[in-house]
Amino acid sequence: NASSLLLMMLMMMHASSSTSSRASSLFVPSTRTTALRNSARRPPKYHHHHSKKKKKNTNTNKKASSTTPPIIRCHQNCFYETVELGKTQNGIAFTDLNNICNEMISKRGIKNGQIIVHSRHTTTAVTINEYEERLVDDARQFLLKLVPPLYPYLHNDLHVRFPPDDDRWKGTVEEWRAQEPLNAHSHLIAMLLGQSVTVPICDGKMTLGTWQSILFVELDGERERTVGIQVSGE
Repeated sequence: NASSLLLMMLMMMHASSSTSSRASSLFVPSTRTTALRNSARRPPKYHHHHSKKKKKNTNTNKKASSTTPPIIRCHQNCFYETVELGKTQNGIAFTDLNNICNEMISKRGIKNGQIIVHSRHTTTAVTINEYEERLVDDARQFLLKLVPPLYPYLHNDLHVRFPPDDDRWKGTVEEWRAQEPLNAHSHLIAMLLGQSVTVPICDGKMTLGTWQSILFVELDGERERTVGIQVSGE
């Protein structure tokens, strides 16, 4: 009996040790589980992919440069002259400049380009229209009605005006007032008509219409006048 009791006790002790080992295995993490947990705690690793610089396609650049249109350099000639017109008529007068302009174009040998005619005075103008005697009289009368000379313009109050404060006048104030005309209307008409015109030149001729003329307009004659003319082209 004692031996059987001892055997039973040994068997019970063995059974309890195996049970405790199985129970402890439930709470001890395995190696794979520990690795997963540790990897979760670590910050993620980012893999930077360094892109290689692409080589320029020289063939494409060569093609692009070959399609670029060439630069055409036009060497133009340019000539300017101050033309003496002499003494103009009294009051408002018109002068046809077509012959003077054609002579300058021919003299300078310009075949294709442009001609610029501009006024060099504050009481003259340059415009384009028909040079016909009765139309010129109509224009003169119309301008005098539009801007009457006897209107009390401030510019004509010479007693309160003074000469320019520079080298343009060398005399005294009295001498300047004595030679200054009452011509405010002439200045105003010049502003309305304009100071210059530009006309293309094609095949050595101005491209004016059949009845068009470049007109120099005197607005405060009689006076010695000049006009500036520039031709340019090739």
